[in-house]
Amino acid sequence: MRIKSCIGKNMQDALSQVRRQLGEDAIIISSFDRSDGSVELRAALDNNDAREDPFAGRLKARLEAETMPVAFSVNTRDEALPPPPHSNWRASQLRDTLINRGFPDRMRESLISTAIASERPDADAALAEALNAHFLFAPLDEAPKRPVMFIGPPGGGKTSLWAKAATRCVVAEQPIALMSLDAVRTGAAGQNAALAALLGVRSRLVKTPENFAAALSETLETHPEQPCLIDSPSANPYHLEEMELLAHFLTEAEKVTPIDKVLVLDGCTGGEDAADLMAAFFPLGIRAVALTKFDVARRYGGILAALFELGLPLGLISRTPYFLDGLLNPGAGLLAGLILEAHSRPRMTEIGNIANLSGQLKALGS
Repeated sequence: MRIKSCIGKNMQDALSQVRRQLGEDAIIISSFDRSDGSVELRAALDNNDAREDPFAGRLKARLEAETMPVAFSVNTRDEALPPPPHSNWRASQLRDTLINRGFPDRMRESLISTAIASERPDADAALAEALNAHFLFAPLDEAPKRPVMFIGPPGGGKTSLWAKAATRCVVAEQPIALMSLDAVRTGAAGQNAALAALLGVRSRLVKTPENFAAALSETLETHPEQPCLIDSPSANPYHLEEMELLAHFLTEAEKVTPIDKVLVLDGCTGGEDAADLMAAFFPLGIRAVALTKFDVARRYGGILAALFELGLPLGLISRTPYFLDGLLNPGAGLLAGLILEAHSRPRMTEIGNIANLSGQLKALGS
């Protein structure tokens, strides 16, 4: 099974590239409108001379149906899955990793099946091929052409991600316009002013939807070439008033210009909660999802499965609390590396030794 992404200036151009590179028998898996107006198609071609196995057959059926099956059978014995040909990895090892990452059963087995079908010799390349077949990626440009608004529930890291995106622009010497609509949260105004002073840029604090539309119009007229990054007020999707306020901000802003909405979620959020949150914000027209706290998240398979189920692209990953170098533009290769990355945590005895040493040093200094 060959899987390839083709980007064209329009749908017809992308289809022509698919036919030219994979032939008339290629199956279109997914399509995605990119921020620059081009179209990305993901297509697959079944290799007739490739080794057939039950999993490759199921993968082909899934691609032709363009839907996930109700369930994938879960193999508990290593011999139930033949090792990929000419490979230095085993499906059982990949399964253990995906279990540790918290991937649901059917998503896990689908990824393993696609990795086997790819016939890649290395685990990272095989998993990257599988991830590329399942997920959409829409990395946020350092200089986005349209205003970008970061939205999400409280505590997801929305404001920190906004600050990191602003920092990335400043480091790249890209002039930017910053706006904050988060006028209710305690300390928001001071935080907004402190960030602007630190970065040496102007940031406007806007309190009402009507004022937002006027401020956005003025900014675009004054500095049309500058990316505009907007921090929205947090919105609890289970509080109608908060969601209505967010929708009102968006409605007023889009009378002026289209807005790219990026949903920011905590990477530690469980799969079912993540699916509920994505579904709640989905009607607002989400362009992509950004996941934070990947430095502490380990079992993020559920939230990735929710992305797949709703067909939402992954746009940003944050895996450090620091503003500088705080963002990763995701792709299949990067995500595969994160999933396969070995992790360890200190044993309690080590933590205890550190605590004892700290106490001894304090005693010496007193």
